[in-house]
Amino acid sequence: MREINQPWFNDLLADHQPPCVSIYLPLHRADPPSTEDPIRFRDELERMQAVLAKRYDDTVIRLMVEKVSGVVNGNGFWVGDRDGVAIFASPDFLQLVDLQNDPRQPIEEQVVVADSFHVKPLIRTMQTDDRYHLLCVEIKEVRLFEGSRYRLEPVPLKNVPQNPEEVAGMRLSRAVDAATDMAQAPAMQDQGPGSVTEGVPVEQFFRAVDKAVWEGHSRDAKLPLILCCAEQYQDLFHALSRNQYLLPQGISLNPHRLPLDRLREEAWRIIEPGYLASIDKLTNSFRAAKAHRKGSDELMEVAEAISQGRVGTLLVQENAQVPGILQRGSGMVLPPDPTHPSDDVLDDLAEEVLKMDGRVVVLPPEAMPTETGVAAIYRY
Repeated sequence: MREINQPWFNDLLADHQPPCVSIYLPLHRADPPSTEDPIRFRDELERMQAVLAKRYDDTVIRLMVEKVSGVVNGNGFWVGDRDGVAIFASPDFLQLVDLQNDPRQPIEEQVVVADSFHVKPLIRTMQTDDRYHLLCVEIKEVRLFEGSRYRLEPVPLKNVPQNPEEVAGMRLSRAVDAATDMAQAPAMQDQGPGSVTEGVPVEQFFRAVDKAVWEGHSRDAKLPLILCCAEQYQDLFHALSRNQYLLPQGISLNPHRLPLDRLREEAWRIIEPGYLASIDKLTNSFRAAKAHRKGSDELMEVAEAISQGRVGTLLVQENAQVPGILQRGSGMVLPPDPTHPSDDVLDDLAEEVLKMDGRVVVLPPEAMPTETGVAAIYRY
């Protein structure tokens, strides 16, 4: 399993002034917007106010209501290519995150008020072992998608040529980035190989596409890349490619008329074996660690080890919750206290591991190697 790599996620994990409000709100993909969504949002606001009223004065409540209400100003908020939103607000912080639905685990409507943000639902959606890039190459069009088992979303391209004519004049040198090369290409179109007058070899087009995808997308995303193109071009593109994330197995179909669901199904056939193998490797590593007393699934033991910085990898069950208060310095877990803002202990443990540059993997119940909702592999 690869780590979460999003700068804004680190901002969520940072210390913030309580109360920290986390709101998860499922939305309908509809235009005009569904009338149900604003009603749900108002219900969430009322629920937030009721929880805040147990612990905070009217001044804090008004501040938080104004802050959260401000994110939905204007009708544009209710229309978008997402299945839900997460709103994270505190007196010193505000973050809005678009959510995509997982059919196995639909977005659950919830409000959490605590001394840190409730991030566990985000972790599973941001894990990268079941995510990939799909590159669809035709001679007259290039498209890139980011996908998972259940979704396939278009990715806006960055300086990726769409046809051989756009490549005419490009030098394709390591010393020149793709954006600069494309910008300067028109001035050099009639000079040397690959000119407009001579025609652009398909090899040069493929090299230009490969270079631009690497520089603009793969290098930062670090996702496995699947090539979908006509069978006659598969071997050639793979032979020319220098993208270290390009998988050997591709989809040998012309992507032009293929529906997105078919593309997603074909891509997942390639990704699934590696994804399942990574989960098996992780759970087997835990069993071996536990057998040698280098891992545990006992909540108190895990909490203490996390407080000491000993946990390198933490497995958490996605639908499990443990109410209580984690004392982050000592690792003690106390019973819930109505006067103290507290969250799910498993969520708090996950936050602490991430802050210490450990890995947190949220797994469905059937993949968890324990029945306690938590499993830790120690660094030492």
